[in-house]
Parts: sequence; structure tokens; C-alpha cells
Amino acid sequence: MRAAMRGCAGAVDEEDNFESWLARHPPPKRSSDPPATPSRRPSRVERVPWPSLRAKLAPRGWSWDAARRLFVKTDGSCELVPPRALPAPWRTSSGEAGWRFGDFLHALQQAELDGAVGMQFVALLASESSALAVFRGDGVAMRHRVITAYTVRKGQGGAQALRSGKQQARSAGARLRAQEAAKLAKKTAETFQEWAEDIQACELLVRTGDVRLWNAIYEVRELRGKIVDRNDERWQPAGIGVPRPRYKDLEKVFRESLIAEIRSYVDQGADSESE
Repeated sequence: MRAAMRGCAGAVDEEDNFESWLARHPPPKRSSDPPATPSRRPSRVERVPWPSLRAKLAPRGWSWDAARRLFVKTDGSCELVPPRALPAPWRTSSGEAGWRFGDFLHALQQAELDGAVGMQFVALLASESSALAVFRGDGVAMRHRVITAYTVRKGQGGAQALRSGKQQARSAGARLRAQEAAKLAKKTAETFQEWAEDIQACELLVRTGDVRLWNAIYEVRELRGKIVDRNDERWQPAGIGVPRPRYKDLEKVFRESLIAEIRSYVDQGADSESE
């Protein structure tokens, strides 16, 4: 299983702050982790849906880059970013963090036999709304809910919840927006609790949103310790910004989780990723 957590101008900044937070608070580096590979510009990037992936991959010659969480061809010719939805055996038999490529291929083959990946819970938070869904592996939403609130002053931008640490709400309108932000957090947390059994059954939890919005959810007093742990190993960042989450955004995030990315580097034999 996997472990994880994840600002552009205006509202989009709020949705990418998990990535910013992770950049500022990287996981502790293990002595066994290889040094990060300097960023290079690939000559070609191919996005491959997971059912078509195994046929494109040579079965040998891959190593796991723990720092960047992707596979690298031993000759440096290409990189493989696994599909996020694929259940991950995050520890090898030797106890080192990462994937063995054989484990990855086995998980891919098992998904092919099952005809679907595992269930996943998607939680998209923004200043004005929360969009939540539990998807079956075949993409059917077993549960979904969009919760909205009046938290942003018209024409001003910036939610009250994101300003609360800077100054107290003084005007009647500001107090109303603060109350609405608290209601949004509470209703979102209550949905987490209501869906607890289904969330527990999910193999992947995907999230996006400003860390302060997530703090507000986990600070709902009566639900502390009763909803999924924010440090649960299954959490992964969505990887895309969602300024005003709606159901269509939930579907988009789910579809993105099914895609692998193969990055080829022509100067070092770009075509060696396929047979």
C-alpha cells in the first residue's frame, strides 16, 4: 500500500498546497535510497492506461527510484511512473522501501485478471466546496457528495478559513463566512465518518486542497479520532489543482489514477522501454 500527502495565482494556489507542503517537509531519507536523478527533459512522454501497460514493458532492467517514486531503466533510457490506482507493495522482502519490478508486474497482472483496480476514496477540498466519492475499481461511484458553502466574499477571492490565522473576522459578513467555513469542514468530516466502512475498504485514498482546509476537518472536536487518519499510508495527492470541486472533477481524478507515464530519453536509447 502507499503512503503520502500534497499553490499558481489565486484559487488554484489553494489546491496544490499539499505538493508545496510535501516539498517543504520531505520524508526522512533512508541510507538505502539512491540519490535523486537530476531532472532531464524527456524526448517523448507516453500516457498509458493500466490495461495496456504490461504489453509495453520489458520484464527486466528496471530499478526503483525511492526519492521520486518511479522506475528507471538501468541504462537511463526511460522512466516509468506507475498508475496511482494500482495497489502497491511498498516494502520489499528485504525491508527496504520501494517496489521490486516483479512485484509491480504481478500487481498489474492481478488487476488484469480481476478486470479492475481496487476501490478508492477521492476527497477534493476547496474554499467553497468539498467533493467526495468512493469509486469501485471499474469506475462506478458507489457514493458521492458535493458540499458547498458561502465562504468567499464576492469579488475578493480567498476563503475565510484561509485567512482565519491572520486576523479575526470583524464585520457581520466576515463572521458569517467564518461560520460557513466551519460548517463546510464539519459536514465534510461527518461524511468521512458516515462512509467510514467503505473508506476502510478502499485500497487508495486520493486528496487535494489547502493544508489549512484539511486542518479544519481534523479539528472538528466531536469527530476527532473517529475518521480516517490523515497519516494513513493509503493517502496520495491528486496531482492536479481543483479550484471548485464538483462531481466531474471526482471522475477526472479517478481516471487520472488509472494512467501510467512512460518518459523516454532519446539520447540514451529512447525505445528500449518496449519490446
